Amino acid sequence: MEKIDIYVPNQIGETLVYDAQMFEIFKKDDRAINKNKFLNLLIKGYYVSYTKEVKDATEVIKSVINADKLSDEEIKQITDAIIDKTVLPQVPSRKGKHPTKFSLKPKKDTESIITLILEKIGSTDYISQYFCKMIMRYCEKPFYQRERIIFKEKYEKLNDACIKKKSVSFKVNDIHTVMPYKVVPGREEAFNYLLCAEINPKTGKQETMSYRINRILDESIIDGTTDYYIDDEVKRHLDLMVSYGPQFNINDDEDTIVRLSEDGLDKFSKIYHLRPRPENYPDKSEKVNGYYELRFKCSKNQIFAYFRKFRGDEAIIASPEWLRDDMLAFHKVTYEAYLQQDG
Repeated sequence: MEKIDIYVPNQIGETLVYDAQMFEIFKKDDRAINKNKFLNLLIKGYYVSYTKEVKDATEVIKSVINADKLSDEEIKQITDAIIDKTVLPQVPSRKGKHPTKFSLKPKKDTESIITLILEKIGSTDYISQYFCKMIMRYCEKPFYQRERIIFKEKYEKLNDACIKKKSVSFKVNDIHTVMPYKVVPGREEAFNYLLCAEINPKTGKQETMSYRINRILDESIIDGTTDYYIDDEVKRHLDLMVSYGPQFNINDDEDTIVRLSEDGLDKFSKIYHLRPRPENYPDKSEKVNGYYELRFKCSKNQIFAYFRKFRGDEAIIASPEWLRDDMLAFHKVTYEAYLQQDG
C-alpha cells in the first residue's frame, strides 16, 4: 500500500510531534521520533472509537430531525452536513497558512483499517482529509486519553489485569512480576501509571510500585495464578498514591514537616507542577519561629522533587531527619560543583 500524505494545521502537527516525544516513540538507533510508527499507532488505537463517536453523534442528530417530512436520503444529507460542519474539525486547505505534512506508510495492522475506510468513502481522494479529521479530533482530547489511544492494547491489557486481579510480568529495564492495582493518570503531567504491589527481593515484603505504561514492554498476564493478594497496608498506600500522585511511591505513614518562609509560602502557592497536597493550610497567625509549618502525608520522593526547587530559607525540611539530610546533601553537591566551575 502506497504512502498517504496528510496535511494538518501547524498547531496540530506540533501536538503530534510533542506526543511522539513524550510517549517516547523513537526510531531504534537514535532518539529521533518515529512519526510513521506514531501515526500507525494512532490510527490503530483510535479508529474504532472515532467511528463510534461519529456514529453516536449522527444518531443524536437523527433523533431530533422530523423524519415524517423528509426522505431517508434527505435525512442523511442533513445529518452528514451537520456532522461535517459542527462535530468534526474543519480540514484546512493544502494551500492554507503553513500546513504541516505527514507521510503515512501503512503497516500490516493498519492496512485492513485503511482498506475499510476506502470502501466507505469510495475514493482515495478523500483519505487524507479523513485522517486529518481523525487526527484533529484526537488532538482535542486530554493528554492522558491520547496516551491511552497510542498504547490502547497495552492499556486495556493492564487495566483488565487490575480488574480481574491477575499478576502481570513485564520489562522495565529488568523483568518485573507484579500484582496490578489500578491504571491512573498522574496529576498535572497526566501520564498514565500502573500502580501495583511488588515483592522487594531484599526484604521479601510487598511494596507499592509505580510504572509509566509507555515504558512497560513485553507485558504478559499470568493466567491461572492463585497467589494474587495485596496486603491491606500496601493497598492503603496505593490509594494514597492515587490521591497524592501515582508517580511517587508511598510505603510508610511518617509525616513530613516543611517550614516555609513568607517568600516560600508565596512560591508554594504559585508553583503547581508536582506540588504535594498539604494536610494543613496555615494562616498568617500560625507562624512557628518565623516560619509556616506544612504537614504532608505524600511520598517523600515527591517532597524532595518539589522542594529542591526552592532556595535559601524559602523551604526547610524539618522532619523526617533523613530526608532533611538528603536535601542538605543535594544542595551541597550542587554548591561544590559551582565552586569547581569557578576554579
